[in-house]
Amino acid sequence: MDAASYVVDGRTMVPIRFIVQAMGANISWSRETRLVTILRDGYPPIHMAEGVPLPNNLGMIEIIDGRTFVPFRFVSLSLGAEVYWDRDAQAVYVFF
Repeated sequence: MDAASYVVDGRTMVPIRFIVQAMGANISWSRETRLVTILRDGYPPIHMAEGVPLPNNLGMIEIIDGRTFVPFRFVSLSLGAEVYWDRDAQAVYVFF
């Protein structure tokens, strides 16, 4: 990753480009509308705007120092991954 992940309100936030590219998807950013769009073959497009809550109370994107951070679970699940949290090991496991 080119920026460190962090936790806010119990959600792990990761740089969007890192997670999207790792899952074989593409990302675009509109500076005018501040809208992020993620595309992956076989999945509906994901649109996220700064300051707009994500579905199912899964957080919001944050822009810090020009980098866009997203809730790891929301993007992973939206792109077809299975996400597991191991409380004892303090580790996240992702299968896709």
